[in-house]
This record gives sequence, C-alpha cells and structure tokens, in this order.
Amino acid sequence: MKVIEQNPYRILGLLAGVTAREQTKQVNRLKQYIGADQIPDDDFSFPVLGVLRRTLETVDEASSKLNLDADKMSAAHFWFFKGYEITDEPAFEALKKGDVAAAKAIWERLIIEDRADGKRYWKQVNMRNYSAFHNWFILEVLTKKSSWSIMANILFLESDAADNFKQLITDATYKISKKDMQLLFLNQLALEADTNPAYNINQLLQIIKSLSFVAKEDFLKLLAQKIIARITAQIENSKRQRVADKANAANVGEALYRNTKDDFEQLKTLIDAQEYAFSDISDKLANEILQCGIEYFIHYKETSTDPSSVSMELFNKATMLAVGNLTKDRCRDQIAELQKWINDKPERVKQDRIKNEYQGIVQLIEDYGGRSTTIANAKALINQSKRYLNPAKNTLGASDSLYLRLSTSVATLALHYIIEEINRVMENDMRQFQYTFSAYEKNQIVMRIKQKLGEAWGAADLLGSLDMEQDFRRDRYNPNKESLRGLCNQLSVPTYSSSSSSGSSSDKKSGCYIATMAYGSYDHPQVMILRQFRDQVLAQSLFGRWFIDRYYHYSPKLVEYFHNKKTVNRLVRFTLNQLIKIIKQ
Repeated sequence: MKVIEQNPYRILGLLAGVTAREQTKQVNRLKQYIGADQIPDDDFSFPVLGVLRRTLETVDEASSKLNLDADKMSAAHFWFFKGYEITDEPAFEALKKGDVAAAKAIWERLIIEDRADGKRYWKQVNMRNYSAFHNWFILEVLTKKSSWSIMANILFLESDAADNFKQLITDATYKISKKDMQLLFLNQLALEADTNPAYNINQLLQIIKSLSFVAKEDFLKLLAQKIIARITAQIENSKRQRVADKANAANVGEALYRNTKDDFEQLKTLIDAQEYAFSDISDKLANEILQCGIEYFIHYKETSTDPSSVSMELFNKATMLAVGNLTKDRCRDQIAELQKWINDKPERVKQDRIKNEYQGIVQLIEDYGGRSTTIANAKALINQSKRYLNPAKNTLGASDSLYLRLSTSVATLALHYIIEEINRVMENDMRQFQYTFSAYEKNQIVMRIKQKLGEAWGAADLLGSLDMEQDFRRDRYNPNKESLRGLCNQLSVPTYSSSSSSGSSSDKKSGCYIATMAYGSYDHPQVMILRQFRDQVLAQSLFGRWFIDRYYHYSPKLVEYFHNKKTVNRLVRFTLNQLIKIIKQ
C-alpha cells in the first residue's frame, strides 16, 4: 500500500506523533548521512518492510508534508505510533532487527482472543492496546496485504482512545471529530483501492458494512457520490464518441457498459434501488447504451451489414439497467421494433428481388392517392399497376404474400375510387330525379346513371383481373361487385364479365371464355374484336343480352373440359375467324 510504503514519517524514519524538534533533528541527521553516502542504522523506517531509497529531495518533501496538523493526522493514519510503551517498544525493536513475526505476535496478543470454539475474536479497545490495534493493522497490510485487517483500525478509531491518538499527533488547538478522523482514513483507503488491485473496493465495502461506527453512513454516501460521478463522466464521454462516429456506436456502447459495470455493481450495494440517485444514474446509463444500439442500427440497416444482433445485445443490456418506467418502456419498444425488423427479414429479401417493382407500386399508390376519386382514375391505376405487378408475379409467384399484398393495395384504392364515384352519382342524380318533372330530363338522368354504372361495372370487372388476398376478395371486392351488379340489373345495364370475381389467378388462366381459350390470350387482337362486338352490338338488344348471359353461364365448363384439346381449339379458332370476317364486313 503506497500510502504506507511512501509515508512521510517512514521516509524520515520517525514514529507518528513526534515533536517538531525531534522532526527537525532527524531531518538534519538524515541529510548528514545522505551527504556522506551512508545509511542510518537506528531509525523507524524498518527496512525489513520494504526497500526505501532516500535522497535530499525526498527528505525535504516528506518534512514539508508534516508541517500542518491536518497533514500530520493524514500521514499518522498509515504509520506506526507509540501509544503504550510497555508493549510497543519491544515490537518496534523486533521490527528494527527484522523480526516481523515477533512484532506481530506482541500486538496480536493484545487485540485478538482465541476462544474454545476455535474462532478468533477482537478484544475490547482500551488504553493499553489501542495503539496495538493500529500498529498491527499497519504491519498486517504491509506483510500480508490483507484487507480485513482494516477492521482493526476502524475499531480503534471508533473507540474513546481515538482522542488520545489525536492529542498525540496534533497540537491541542487542532479540532477534528471522531467521525472526521474515520472519514479521513476511509477516503484514503478508497483512493488506494482505485489504483491498487490488491485492495479491492468490494472487499473494503464488505468490511465496512459488517461494522458499526459513527462515520459509516456518511462514508457510504460519499463513496456512492464518487461512483455516480465516475459513471456520469463515462456517459458523457460515450455521448461525444457516439455523435462523432455513428458507425462505431455499438463499440462505444459496449465500452460504456464494460467500463461502468464494476462501479454500477458497487453502487447497488451502497444505495437502495428505490432512491432517486440510483434510479437517475441507472436510467441515464441505460438510455445511453440503448441510444448507442439505436444509432448503430440506423447507420447499418440499409447496408449489407446486419446490425440486428449487436443492437439487440445492447438493448438487452440497457433493459437490465433500466429502473424507471419510462426507460423500461423505451427499452421494450425498441426491442419490439427490432424484433419485428428481424422477423421481417425474409420479406425485405423479397422486396430486394423486386426492388424496382415494389418502389413503382408504392410510388403509384402515393401518386394516385392524391387524385380525385373517379372511375377513370381507378381504371388508369389498375392498368398502370400491371407494368409492375406482372414482373413481381413472375419473380415471386402468384401465391406469394408480398406480391398479393402489393396487388391488393392497388385493388383497395381502385375499389374505393369506384365506390366513391358511384355513391356521388347515385346521390346527386337521384336527388335531381326526384325534383324534376320533365320526362326528358328524367330520361337524361337515367341515361347518365346507366352510363356511369356501365363504366363502374367495366372498372370493377377489370379490377377482378388483379390477384388479391383472399380475405379482401371475399369480404370487400365480391360483395361490392354484387351490390353494383344489383344496381346494374335494376336499370338493365349489362353485367357480363371478362374475369372471374371469386376465382384465383390460376382459375382465370384456365378461364371461362371460349375465345380466350382458342387464341391463348385475353388481349389477343381477335378476342378484342369479339369483345367489341359483344359490347357494341349484342349488348344493345334484349336477345343479345340473353345470349351473353347464357354464354357466360356455360362457357366456363366448356373451357375447363376442352382446355387442353388442341384439335377442338383449332376448330373453335377457325369458326371464330369466320365469324370475325363477317363482323368486319
């Protein structure tokens, strides 16, 4: 222990408590020896306790540290003094001769009692053994480097004999209480523990907590304040490093946790977790470690480096430190968000595979989200979305959840636009219909409604060509389309379909349309001619509409039966080609 080995009294070869005259005399004597390059052979530096090299400078420095009473008291706590000459004198003589065991035995007999149960107990401190408690502590620390020997000196300083110690060391005018003497001793021990691994602060705390003495609570509070100040400094240093280099934020957080771990564990033994001082510094530490994890994650999440495991480790450490509800909630929220990001990794991988298509759909929905809610915009959205949806479908597959979600997001907005415009038309035109008496105007209103219903049905039918999530198709698209069908039927608006509203993508491919089966594509030019004939000719007459309904009633089963029969398909295609020639004429 440096405070003992380099004690000013030891350097001067004096016992604590000597007079100023004795000190001056010894200083002059040492200088003469040093000047003559000789070693004094009869002082109280006790070479057996360790090598001591004196110079004129170290002697002058040691002497200057013993001028004030406060300095004398500080040094005396960690050096020998003569309190009871009958026993102390023989012990000192033994030390001069190098017989450490003999000196220790003299003092030990005065302070420790061996009982029949085989255990050793401290004796009561009195005027005959109080210096033995102190001197034994000094010798034990120097030879065994034993922390538990500190207990002996605390027992001595808690006794009434401590006042005799003060009177011996300092002038009568110097005032210091028993508590202050104890704090002076303990604070120097704590400083030694900070730099000397042989005197662990945790061992010191165990000893202190096992005893009862006047300065105990004050010292523990001071020690707690000191630890809090160290942790606070570490937190501030972490903040500066984190802000300066976010790419290294995780290492900064780990270093903060590692560098404060011992101090934090000590703090938990000093103050109650419910005290504000503890919860405040604990939450500050937790928040800084959490923030390091957050900023590391943000920095790397869009790169090829996966930051999730490193950030999650910091989040968990922060959670263990958190005390206040706000900090605990913040930790839980960050862990939940990060876990969701981890769970969504397969989805992000798929997004990367269709990055352009994904961004295109997102941008398209954003663009159309600000447009007027019209059927025309619904159809435009559907048609434009296919340039992104079709490649995404080819890459991921028709049943992929991400593809279906993208397609359904388009369907959701388009369906909303169709419904909104129909609701406006029905509300406005029906109000006009009720309040007009002109047969001509009523006829015009009905024609407008029928036209808009026709447009809506066409848009809804086109919407059905999109793949959708099953729940959306069942609960939103199909019911709304059937409602629209009901309105159309009331006004005799044709409701033929070019797509299935309830089937899957594969169902629509096998189709329920003979022309599509024959030509292999819904968008084949010949099929488009036939659809135009259906809309512009057949749909305009009662017989034509009856034919269309029958056609769409029976054609799915026929297509399903003849789908893979090439001979039948060629015959159908030939027949349709002849029909198309007639239509063109």
